[in-house]
Amino acid sequence: RQRPASEPGRSYNDNCPWNLNFDQPSRTRNKQLRFGTWNVRTLTTPGASDVVSDELKSYNMDVVALQEIRWQNTGKESTGDYHIYYSGNRDGLYQKGVAFAIKRQIDSAVLSFDARSERLCTVRIKGKFKNISLVCMYAPIEDADDEEKDTFYANLEDILNNLPSYDIKLIMGDANAKVGKEMFWRKIAGKESLHERSNDNGTRLLSLALAGDMNVVSTMFPRKNIHKETWYSPNGQVKNQIDHVLIDRKHRWNITNVRSIRGAECGSDHNLVLVQIYQRIAVERKERIKHKPLTDWEKLKDPLLSRDFRTLISEKLTITREEEESIENQWERLKNTLQECAKEVCGEKQKKKGKPWFDNYCKEMIDSRKSLREKWLSSNSEEDKTAYKEQSKRTTRTMRQKKRNWLKSLMEKAEVDRTANNSRDFYRTTRFFRTEYKPRAYGVKDKNGRTIIQQTEGLERWKEYFEELLNADTVEEDEDEITRYQNVQPELEVPTLEEVTKTIQEMKNNKAPGEDGINMEIIKTGGMVVARTICTLIKKIWDEKSLPKEWNEAVVIPLHKKGDKEDCNNYRGISLLNCTYKIFSKILLKRLETYTSSIIEEHQSGFIKGRSTTDQIYIVKETIAKYWEFDRECFLLFVDFSKAYDSLHRKKIWYRMESFGIPEELIQLVQISVNQSRCKVKVNGETSTTFDVRSGVRQGDGISPTLFNIALEKALQKVNKSNGGVNLGKEINILAFADDVVIIAENLEDLTDLTKVLIQETNDVGLKINENKTKIMHIKRNIRNDFSHIEVDNYKFERVSNFKYLGVTITDDNQEDVEIQMRLNSANRSLYASNKLLTSKILSRCSKLKLYKSIIRPVLTYGSENWIMTKSTEKKLVTFENKVLRKIYGPTQEEGVWRIRHNKEIRDLYNQPDVVSEVRRGRLRWMGHVMRREETSNVKSVWKNQPEGRRPRGRPKKRLWDEVRKDMDSINVTEEDMTDRNKWRRTIDEAKYRLGYKW
Repeated sequence: RQRPASEPGRSYNDNCPWNLNFDQPSRTRNKQLRFGTWNVRTLTTPGASDVVSDELKSYNMDVVALQEIRWQNTGKESTGDYHIYYSGNRDGLYQKGVAFAIKRQIDSAVLSFDARSERLCTVRIKGKFKNISLVCMYAPIEDADDEEKDTFYANLEDILNNLPSYDIKLIMGDANAKVGKEMFWRKIAGKESLHERSNDNGTRLLSLALAGDMNVVSTMFPRKNIHKETWYSPNGQVKNQIDHVLIDRKHRWNITNVRSIRGAECGSDHNLVLVQIYQRIAVERKERIKHKPLTDWEKLKDPLLSRDFRTLISEKLTITREEEESIENQWERLKNTLQECAKEVCGEKQKKKGKPWFDNYCKEMIDSRKSLREKWLSSNSEEDKTAYKEQSKRTTRTMRQKKRNWLKSLMEKAEVDRTANNSRDFYRTTRFFRTEYKPRAYGVKDKNGRTIIQQTEGLERWKEYFEELLNADTVEEDEDEITRYQNVQPELEVPTLEEVTKTIQEMKNNKAPGEDGINMEIIKTGGMVVARTICTLIKKIWDEKSLPKEWNEAVVIPLHKKGDKEDCNNYRGISLLNCTYKIFSKILLKRLETYTSSIIEEHQSGFIKGRSTTDQIYIVKETIAKYWEFDRECFLLFVDFSKAYDSLHRKKIWYRMESFGIPEELIQLVQISVNQSRCKVKVNGETSTTFDVRSGVRQGDGISPTLFNIALEKALQKVNKSNGGVNLGKEINILAFADDVVIIAENLEDLTDLTKVLIQETNDVGLKINENKTKIMHIKRNIRNDFSHIEVDNYKFERVSNFKYLGVTITDDNQEDVEIQMRLNSANRSLYASNKLLTSKILSRCSKLKLYKSIIRPVLTYGSENWIMTKSTEKKLVTFENKVLRKIYGPTQEEGVWRIRHNKEIRDLYNQPDVVSEVRRGRLRWMGHVMRREETSNVKSVWKNQPEGRRPRGRPKKRLWDEVRKDMDSINVTEEDMTDRNKWRRTIDEAKYRLGYKW
């Protein structure tokens, strides 16, 4: 519908829509949105994103399509007053890349974002009357291959065809296209183009507009040529209009203005193109969330401040009327006092600036560059152009140098921390250099795979996901069905002040607090007054069997594991619990451990004092080795449970506890810790509403692993008592480390029977086997592929030749080469991550060696207690270590020529035991542990015995014990020396240089 030309404030020509003049009343202008497009050339240089954000803010831009940002992958970043949704290169190259910069105030109106490729992306924004679909394009240059152009425009057309038909559709970006004034394109483009004739890209763009029923509105507004130009050549002589804006024809009247803004400057050779559109955004109005300020508790390390804190606590925390108060009132008084005193003494923690090096001097340099550019554009003189170019180079150099100096100061701080033996700050600083940058996801997918962009809706999705994850299908049991096993209940000792004080001191520091913000450092600094108050509170809880409501709540924070960042299934949640509750929980754990030490049998090694993953790895590998050596057949089923800790039936846990003879009062205290548990999810600083958790044990709670072991123990005992298994001095048919279970048998029939028993017993407590992750392995010489899977009940388990068990790769022929190569690969990745630190000229060699020994070498030698090394594998290990040491010590200069150091030179400088020595010492240390175990233990039995039958003809493979005996002979020790633990440790430490690699 055409409006009359006489309408006030509007002008009309036959080629353009109605144009809203700048002198109109502000009430009309406020209904316009300021969109734009800008090829920024790069956002990878230091400070580039901040410069662009400040420029967009100065021109009050709402949404701007950015091209050539040169970022990798996809994600969402915040900079200044804008959120940047970007789609970068997926091949690890810093090339191309498109994005949308969206003002924070309207970010809640973003409905969806599609990161199609490094040249195309779309965003959909909720409008008050109609939604707006925006496409950002970065077209190939004019000289590009036709195939590349065809692919780009085919993808762009596909995007256009799939946009909602009722939306306002806008395409903006660097089209690298000259659109001419040809008459046959007049219905598509206007006569106000800068160019007379269209080039190839221009023709392709116009053809797309014709097919999509769109107008090239960037050519429809009469402007001076300087306000049409969007690109300048390096010499400033050639000026083109190659950035364009297209809109669907039926909405072209919404566009009120398109022009270049020459004043916007970010070091690019493109101008910012302004697009004013007569439309309003449906912004979600919500109350601004006031985040609780964090207390700067690290100031309590100052002895004077810690003394002031204790004095203030003593004044405010009276204990005269605690006995008369309710549990809730006692807790509230303790919590409020700790929070107020900590805030008063320590103050609030200052929020860290995103780029501390980007200071006022950088801003002054940028302003100077901008003013020189404006002067050059006005005068168009060669002298002003040279001045602008020089200032641009100086600005870039300044910001790079500022960032380098900041990184250098971090390195220097790490060195000072290491010298002062401040290990925590040393590793925290070096982690900054080791950790790869990980952009956050711009949304989260719902159950149907639709990406949710809006934060409120996304938070509800996270709540829904964790509510389903933490609440498995439960079976409600009748209390009357639970058999009471005990008539006389043993008396449960009430916690004393001495016990509470000791427990507080045993708690670990530097752990994240719950929602109350009270961490262990604050509690410990509070001294005996706080300990007495907590003790009184715990005694009241002990008597009344009730917890403060806040102690039952946990804050769940999703952490990405791997894979698609928009998929909730690729995240694991960590729960932050109240630190004061953890003191109570640890006291309960100590009470439980007095019973579980006799309840949990040897087949379970998880979270049991004196047992470790190495025990189970050794038994599995040694069993495979001996059955292979004697040509005996055996089968291993590696069992994985789905949502193991979250799916347990709670009443079954209480039933198991009572059947094992745990006192009823202790069970009741555990019940109040678990039954009323609730969670809330925290994402991007915002917290969801609370939801109940009705199944499983509490995540992050110290007693949860013990409760899980109790729930699983009956099933393990039932399998253990069944017939079948391998016979190595004693029958062994099941091993477990928490929920990682292995069933071992000599034939498939026994394995199937044992698995059926496990399934039946674990189903009773709510555990379900994960069919996809449970695998079977067949051990036998000259093995034939006689089966690919086995079926047990309704499950089908795949057969594999190797399996990663407790972090170690187990193979059906017990070859160590595979595992050692996996360790080398992991260590190389760790080395690559630490490369900046190891090659730094700021960090001392002592600091670099500390990083190698504490970060890289443990990755390399994990599980090495069970390695059987050959000369070849030893050489690989030493070669890797030499590679690390060459980075640490650097090259050497000889007669003015730099060269890498030889092995002998490196070893003379290092002058410490090599990695082979570390492996052998670890092996001897472990074997001493085996020798000191009881004769009936699984580990000792597997070590001393072998399967029935005769060994086939031929030289056997190397055995672990053979390697250990050789090491013992080299340092002149016997098995009797292993019986004294301390003496044995001293012996192998003294022999560390004799156990190294033989050059």
